[in-house]
Amino acid sequence: MVINDKMELCYNCEACVQACPKHAIHMEDDGRGFRKPQIDEAACINCGLCARVCPLNVQMAAYKHGVEQQHIRGIKRLDEKKRRESQSGGAFSVIAEYVLEQHGVVYGAALDDDLNCRYQRVDKTEELVKLKGSKYVQAEVGEVYQSIHEDLKRGNKVLFGGTACAVLGLKTFLGEEPEELLTCDLVCHGVASPDIYQNYRDYQEKRHGEKLTGFNFRNKKFGWHSHMETFTLESGKEEADVLYRNLYYGHLCMRESCYHCPFADMSRVSDITIGDFWGIEKTHAKWDDNLGISLFITNTPKGEAVFQAVSEELEFIVSNREECMQPHLAHPVQKPKGVEFFWEEYRTRNFGYILKKYGSGQRDVAVLKCLEAKKEAGIKAESYFVGHNCFRIALCGLNENTEALISELEESSISIECILETTCDNEACRKYACGKPVLTVSELKAGEVQEIDSYVVTSVQFSLDMLQELRKIGVPLYKVVPISFLAAMEI
Repeated sequence: MVINDKMELCYNCEACVQACPKHAIHMEDDGRGFRKPQIDEAACINCGLCARVCPLNVQMAAYKHGVEQQHIRGIKRLDEKKRRESQSGGAFSVIAEYVLEQHGVVYGAALDDDLNCRYQRVDKTEELVKLKGSKYVQAEVGEVYQSIHEDLKRGNKVLFGGTACAVLGLKTFLGEEPEELLTCDLVCHGVASPDIYQNYRDYQEKRHGEKLTGFNFRNKKFGWHSHMETFTLESGKEEADVLYRNLYYGHLCMRESCYHCPFADMSRVSDITIGDFWGIEKTHAKWDDNLGISLFITNTPKGEAVFQAVSEELEFIVSNREECMQPHLAHPVQKPKGVEFFWEEYRTRNFGYILKKYGSGQRDVAVLKCLEAKKEAGIKAESYFVGHNCFRIALCGLNENTEALISELEESSISIECILETTCDNEACRKYACGKPVLTVSELKAGEVQEIDSYVVTSVQFSLDMLQELRKIGVPLYKVVPISFLAAMEI
């Protein structure tokens, strides 16, 4: 029996495993930490059910909802405590609480007692906390689809929240879309290898000499616009770092199908799509308080009815496709050069080496130098940076070409997190800067490292000697980028 002829693009949804009446399919590691189905031919009866439920074998258009009935909003929970507990503005939690109030059940990705990411079932409001927050890793589906099927047969209302590919796996498994089922997908950047995530936890446990008892992929206590992971040690101490984040945003450790994602557009497979409302500071700057704003898109009448039911708990603005557009609503994450070499080094080198080479952040931030000269030479800006594995860019020397450049880079999945005024006296540059506060060298202190995480400061006055001083007080170099140094290194 052949499940599909595109196994390299498997979503790891496990629909085939759960559908097999003879339990003849199991998941095996593919050598990169992702699990793919394997058939026990001796037990297989060639019923073809696995092929029928595989999302790779269906016509995608039959499962996607038309954009003409979408309603797009930005939302914040009025309950500030609950918003602070959520990754963005609290969209998933308000939907989940509504379903639980209807005596329903909720399924979503959570970390288990061993900090592994798995889809889990929740039927009590106090348990929702484990489903909150982004998990930048492939979540194991297990027998969740079968559990949802049983809940629906009992007449329970069910909310399933997850990646769009996991939602489609559920729908193909069920073979129908019951009225009692509500689906919610995410604006997804892609999923990282569970092995990479496990190796990273092992690395931090060895480094600190303690077991990890908690992990937060993006702790909002540093601000919504910031991105730092934190982990809790057995002693109760919480540590912060960015090494895993840097690996993730390097896009080298992602599932192969993420580079070919058919869900990365405005036409969605779920009743509701949620995510961070990145870019809202450009259109509704006064509304951005750095505590989190969710993008809330209802794709079906069922999804819109839920929004109307919870709207009294929200502060919201009406938006549109132009305002909410972000890279992963337009195209999949771009596959960087060197993926195969990365996995070869991962197999043959120790993980400390991998973190130092690919997670240090030195490849993570670049300063644009002589854009006009590169254009004259026929070098596209996005190709230049992607070729150097640079996916977060600090722009300096801003001019009238900046707006077009930003669009060009963002279309290539390159994140321009913050464009600051520079500390130089270039008036033309200041004219096109975004006007955020300037942090100079004299303001940087070891205890303030967490406060500057969301800033990238560029200045022609920084020197290599200053970099050495910053190292001494513990400021990671990816946060403070000197033009002269990076230009000399041709980063």
